[in-house]
Amino acid sequence: MDIYKKKVIYLPADCISIGNSRSYYLGRELAKYYTLFWFKWSDPRDKEWAGMKKSKISGIQIFIKNFFKKNRIKWGNEFHEIKGPFLMNSVISKIIGETWALRVMYYYNTRQLKKWVTKIKPDIIFFMDGNYYFSIPDNFCGITITDIQDDFDLKKNSPSVNRFIISRCSALFANITLRYAVSRSAAFSMKKYFNVNFEELLNGADFDSIRNISQSDVQIEKQRLNLENKFIISYIGGDVWFDHSFVMNLIRHLEEVMPEIHLITIGNLPIVEGKNVTNLGVMHPSKTYLYYRLSDVGVLLKNSKNDIFLYNSVPLKIIQYAAARKPVISFPIHWLIDNSFSNVTIVSTDKIQDWEAALRNAKTQKWDEGLDNIWGSYSWENIGNQIITDIDKCKLALESINE
Repeated sequence: MDIYKKKVIYLPADCISIGNSRSYYLGRELAKYYTLFWFKWSDPRDKEWAGMKKSKISGIQIFIKNFFKKNRIKWGNEFHEIKGPFLMNSVISKIIGETWALRVMYYYNTRQLKKWVTKIKPDIIFFMDGNYYFSIPDNFCGITITDIQDDFDLKKNSPSVNRFIISRCSALFANITLRYAVSRSAAFSMKKYFNVNFEELLNGADFDSIRNISQSDVQIEKQRLNLENKFIISYIGGDVWFDHSFVMNLIRHLEEVMPEIHLITIGNLPIVEGKNVTNLGVMHPSKTYLYYRLSDVGVLLKNSKNDIFLYNSVPLKIIQYAAARKPVISFPIHWLIDNSFSNVTIVSTDKIQDWEAALRNAKTQKWDEGLDNIWGSYSWENIGNQIITDIDKCKLALESINE
């Protein structure tokens, strides 16, 4: 069976230009095996990820730009980009209310998707957005895949919006061929809300790119930053796992009791002031690989207590630190508790003394070579292969039914 000829319409959860998301990495893997038509739109989150401030005016400008885009295909070597009118609910919700904004968005975007189905005639539609922006068009009868990369958090919406989403998605997901969630605990949560089963599809890392960073490049950067005699802890990424107040308290304490520790922060984050802190700001994901290698320990710096979004997540950065063969200290995550990785220390409280103890222990920790096999299964290549295997099983099942 020649999977190279199968056509996929790929609908990502985001279109962030720096390419640091689950949608980006999985799309890149699938494009190796399928003729991928990747839908692209202007993402209002792009400025924020690039370190710029959002504004109401820019949000409206992006809304208008998306709405009036012309349908076209930009042919490429790795994949083809499809562009066209696209509606986001954030602007119109202020005019017609949240529930009606969602209804209008689903109707409009699915109508546009129907046109692309007619033109491209895909074998597969991959809803990486978890069907947030799109429903299944009525002119498509091939394989459909949905992916939930974050848990469904009831606290973020009004009761009426939650009722609408649960009602819509319960019916919609029942007709999806393959359903993925980022963790086992998130899959359990989806089952509870929508009464259908989801399969765990974990996050991953680009192991080769991270491990190919040379030790000489690491040493040169340490010299440039004047950190040759420091024990370096780092936080790399957005502010989802970053509590500025907690970080400031931790750094002040460490300056007194462990002055050899130096914190590096990378991402669109608040500035952390301190003599043992280097704030490097936003950089392209490929540039961050050097700092995963340069770090002695990776840290996740926000308490996950009472936050199911954090607790049921599988943070990319933890896997990227593992790819660099580094220990990690984190607040509790269900996935980490389930797996008990020996390079990960879980600190259940935000007591500064507990974090000090974890850091002291990390200073003596050595990488166990057996971890390479455990973490190796988290490469994006392996995760992409899991999807391809599942699709092949679905195709065989459908062919058997049609015989």
